[in-house]
Amino acid sequence: MKLAALLLPLLFCVQSNEELRKELLAMGEIDQKIQLDQNLNPLSGPDHDAKQVYVFVQNTKRLREIIRTQGFPTAAQVGKDGMKMVFLIIQHSDFAPEFQEKCLPTFRKMAMNGEIPKQDYAYLFDRIRVNTGRKQLYGSQLAYDKDANPYPKPVEDPKNLDKRRAEMGMSTEQEYLDVVKGFQRDMKKKLEKNGGS
Repeated sequence: MKLAALLLPLLFCVQSNEELRKELLAMGEIDQKIQLDQNLNPLSGPDHDAKQVYVFVQNTKRLREIIRTQGFPTAAQVGKDGMKMVFLIIQHSDFAPEFQEKCLPTFRKMAMNGEIPKQDYAYLFDRIRVNTGRKQLYGSQLAYDKDANPYPKPVEDPKNLDKRRAEMGMSTEQEYLDVVKGFQRDMKKKLEKNGGS
């Protein structure tokens, strides 16, 4: 009986924080909506770009406050869906590379412990490398040629790229590029169907 009384508080040390989870999901929903709007209408112009930057800045500001006051969220607290939103907010904090870099070790630890998908860590790692003028390791950050065909931004040791991607639970680079092309094709069809060009 005494042992149970001692262990019971440990079971509740990492409690689910439903309120925080809901807030993160709402932030992520706005992030993804503005991203989808951009994908559906890539020539939307400076007004849309300003809205996108505003959303990214506000989300980053709020996540920094959460981390400062409550610590870095965990899957045990906010669920896998909440952690996906944490990832998206950090990933879209390109204007704050020091914040992204500060979060990277925590993401690595979480990825290696299975709390978040390893590919989320790989995407963030590459994003930081590209944004700071270095070659990426996993080929997740893309550029587009004049015909809108995606290709990876410069990659370190390209011969072993697919091996590194596999270690992070990612598809081959070619499969990734094919998925992106398919997404673009689907978005173009959707835009044409909705009366755009």
